[in-house]
Amino acid sequence: TYSVFLKASSEYNCQDTVTKPLTVYAQPDADFHVEPQVQKFPESKVFITNQSNEGPWSYKWNYDDESTDSVKSPNFHQYDHWGTYDIGLGIKSKTSHCIDSLTKSISILPPEVNASYQLSRKEGCEPLTVEFEGAQSVYDEKYSYKWDFGDGNTGEGRQITHTFDSAGVYYVKMVAKGEGGTDHTYDTIQVFKKPVPDFEVEPKLVMLPDQKMHCFNLSKYGDSYLWNFGDGSTSNKRSPKHLYSDLGKFDVRLTVETSDGCIDSVVKENAVEVKGKGMLKFPTAFTPGKSGPTDGRWEENEQDNNIFHPVGSGIVEYKLQIFNKWGEKIFESKEFHKGWDGYYQGELLPQDVYVWKVEAKFSNGEVVERMGDVTLLR
Repeated sequence: TYSVFLKASSEYNCQDTVTKPLTVYAQPDADFHVEPQVQKFPESKVFITNQSNEGPWSYKWNYDDESTDSVKSPNFHQYDHWGTYDIGLGIKSKTSHCIDSLTKSISILPPEVNASYQLSRKEGCEPLTVEFEGAQSVYDEKYSYKWDFGDGNTGEGRQITHTFDSAGVYYVKMVAKGEGGTDHTYDTIQVFKKPVPDFEVEPKLVMLPDQKMHCFNLSKYGDSYLWNFGDGSTSNKRSPKHLYSDLGKFDVRLTVETSDGCIDSVVKENAVEVKGKGMLKFPTAFTPGKSGPTDGRWEENEQDNNIFHPVGSGIVEYKLQIFNKWGEKIFESKEFHKGWDGYYQGELLPQDVYVWKVEAKFSNGEVVERMGDVTLLR
């Protein structure tokens, strides 16, 4: 505080004086240094050196990220995200008469883009469907993704599915783009050739008991083969022969596998018809109906078990006889589709074991005579 003295004199030498105090306050001079001024995330620590003049000051730092500080020398400040920030320092004297401020800008650049992705499979048989998923930034930066599948097709998006229709080696390129620039990466997809199964059979009509059917393999790209002849028999030969033992029409299936493990199959329905040998089989038990006698008629593939009858094929002559345990004949039929209903003279017979006898002639001339027993259940 200074005393200011004023003396005034007139031309007549009249004088007067006055003294007044003048207060001069200290003036702050805001200054600071920041290092580094430019850096790349995840590096985000800014070191701050206060270079302001000394004085009875109060300080306020503003870091432009909604955080402030009131210390004289904060030393450093850590930012959570990249961007350009204005660091401000405000100084004022204790009496609040004098103030000063200074702002300096720093830049934290976005992180480097790191392109990478995962895929559900790297090899397989045509057509091969692969699921791709681009990796996200570890700093939650939003990337855009562009894909080149190497087969003339492209796509966009972090998650994408693509089908490779033909065999070959494909170099898949993914380009990731973010605030920090672009990056790309490659991976290789191997698609193997699928086999083309095909065959012919000769002859298509075979006669039992000793005529064989010959399979002619016309497949492409196969390494191993599995034949199913439709009668429970199989073969792994390239072009096998097969001898059927039952009458009927049979589907033939060929499954082909390549050396790379690719599999395909083809089925030819009713590829072979077998004729000439008969079949005749009887059940061991049946349960008659209790509502009274019937004519014993039955239909193919019926599920009821209340008529005793055989299953068979190729039969041209037929006679079935039923005997009780004393050897008495209680039933006879010369019609293949007419069986025994368990009744004798209008009465349901008791539960017991009965003997059957059959004489039959098959279409190939073979004559058979068989006997067996059947249990009547009540």
